[in-house]
Amino acid sequence: MSKKGTIKLETVLVIIIALTVLLTVFAAHSYYTHKISESVNQDNIVSKYTKILLSVREDALMTAKADIIDNNLILKDKNNKLIAHYKLVSDKLIRDIENPEAEPKILIDNVNKLKFWINTKYPNLLSMYLETNDEQAIPFFTSFALRCYNNE
Repeated sequence: MSKKGTIKLETVLVIIIALTVLLTVFAAHSYYTHKISESVNQDNIVSKYTKILLSVREDALMTAKADIIDNNLILKDKNNKLIAHYKLVSDKLIRDIENPEAEPKILIDNVNKLKFWINTKYPNLLSMYLETNDEQAIPFFTSFALRCYNNE
């Protein structure tokens, strides 16, 4: 004898399983067809730090000598030719090269603190520390090996 207006347990389980499968299919479809909005800011702090990292890394691969004068970094090759000059101008970290045709490249703006130093124990190890004016942004710290450095 069945009561009027009640649903069997087997029917409830079938409905729950069917809804779970449908929602899973919908979620997977939404995930794979979702397009990233073009209005998303691609110039965030991580991309700026990555630009700095790749730029200095590329220069460090050819660097035999690094000079730090007034917290400006000057990288030179084994023939004492300038590879790059990193300097802080008006709260902007700029990479400049000795080419009158090339414009200086602004790597990051709103810099609060920038420090370069060379390790005294390992003179082929160049380190840098950078803080932006944005207090919520994490500081940037990294070190680079000067690949063409000679221990004389």
